[in-house]
Parts: sequence; C-alpha cells; structure tokens
Amino acid sequence: MIKSTIIMKSLLLRKGDGNYNLFAGQLQNLRYPPPEAHNSDPDGMDIPAFAHTGAHGENESGIPGVGHVYPGDWKIGMHGEKIYADESGGEHMHGIDGIIRAVGDSLLEHGIKAPAKDVIQKAIDMHNQDHKEDNHLPNVDSVAWRKMHLAPLQEQDHRVRSNYTQDGNLITNYTNSHGDKHRFGTYLESYAVPFNNQLGEVMAQLGHPNPQKHSWVKKPYVKPHRLHLVPDGEGGMQFGAQAVDSGKMQDGRIHGNQAAKWGSRMPDNRAFQNI
Repeated sequence: MIKSTIIMKSLLLRKGDGNYNLFAGQLQNLRYPPPEAHNSDPDGMDIPAFAHTGAHGENESGIPGVGHVYPGDWKIGMHGEKIYADESGGEHMHGIDGIIRAVGDSLLEHGIKAPAKDVIQKAIDMHNQDHKEDNHLPNVDSVAWRKMHLAPLQEQDHRVRSNYTQDGNLITNYTNSHGDKHRFGTYLESYAVPFNNQLGEVMAQLGHPNPQKHSWVKKPYVKPHRLHLVPDGEGGMQFGAQAVDSGKMQDGRIHGNQAAKWGSRMPDNRAFQNI
C-alpha cells in the first residue's frame, strides 16, 4: 500500500482522451480499479472505481493504469449517499451515490424539497414496470449498485437493454466504446444509470424545469467527474472534471492551452508564462 502522506487532492478528467487524475504532482492514467478495490464479501461494498492512484502504482500492480486504492473510510452525505472519503479530503462514490447527490443538489437548486433517494427509487420502480422480472433493477440502497461489474456501453432503448451480465451480476460500469482503437485499449469509463429516462420523468413531475440539462438524464451513464471530488478550499465541494481534448495528452503531459483549464492545480514551472 502506498504511503498516505504522498496522497494529493486529485482531479479526474472526463471523456476526451481517457480518464486521468492528478496524483503526486503528475497526471496519472486510470484504466481499471485494482484487485484490492473488490470486496469478496457479497454483502460488502467495493471501493469506488476511481479511488486509486492509477498509473502511479502500475509498476507494483503490473497492470498499466492500475494503482493502489486510496486509504480512507465510508461516510454518509447530506442526501444519504454513501461516500468513500480518502485521507487527503477527496470524496469518491459509486454511480448510484453520485446520482443521489446530483439529484438532491439539482432539486434543491430549484427549490424542490424531495428526498433524492425517494425520487430515484420511484424511477427504478417505473423502470421495472417496463421490464420482465429477470431484468428488474434492485432498490436504491442495494449493495449490488456498489459492486463493480463491467460491460460495454449500451445506449439502445432501455426496454431491450440487459441490466445484467451473463453471470447474473448487475451491470454497474461501462467500458469505453473504442477500446480497439484507443491507445490505452479498453478501460473503465463510466457508471451505469439504466433508469435515466424514468428519472427525468420523475424530476419533471416534481416541478424541475429542465431535467434534460443533465447528462445523466439524457444518457444511461454518469461521468467520472461527479464521482471523484475534492474540497474547494472554502469548505464546499468542487467537481473534479476538466475537459482535455482528444490527442492533447502525450506521455502524461497536456498542451499549454489545455493546462490552463486546471488552474493552480496543475504545476507550472515554465520560466516564461502566458506565451
């Protein structure tokens, strides 16, 4: 296990040219969570998929882009979401918990007082009404949402999309759709939100003016930047996502015009600035 003293507050990039975090002063590629993130207890939660050091620990793991789990512990957020808090102050969540937080925050933003977990449970119930029993989703508190089981991204209609692997495990994570063409091959890219359509309906029924403004309502997945968060210095939370265009990342370094998106979090030791 890597010493916790070198753990830094980390940021995660969304889409673009893969998933990266800022760790030990450099950008690290995150491909898959390490084996230690998986809990062998069927009733125990896995460590969230992006709560690890990525390429920084790949020499020890022997797997490119796979590092060590951040030391940390579990806590409960203001909307009832389960959070894995690392020792540097970062917060990491599985997809269902990131959605609980996102829904709760969005409803509060529009003055709607409704428990986020109840909203999501209603969306799950609506989803299950349109599906055969063997494709039903578990309830919002189920540990199944907090296990990691991967499948290729499927964006077809939810009524024909399978929610389970051939082994009968709930699909909670999606891999990138261009694994055969990407320089990192196939990697864990996002978390599944198979009830996204119904979630938009429920939010609209509650009076939300525009649920479709959220990507996790428009698409059946939630991006890493909502699941991997760092304190903003003012006591609140700040999303850990900055877009880096495809091809702008080379050997762990990003082009200058892209680095500006990271602000003060990206070390910049150039002798001449703003050139």
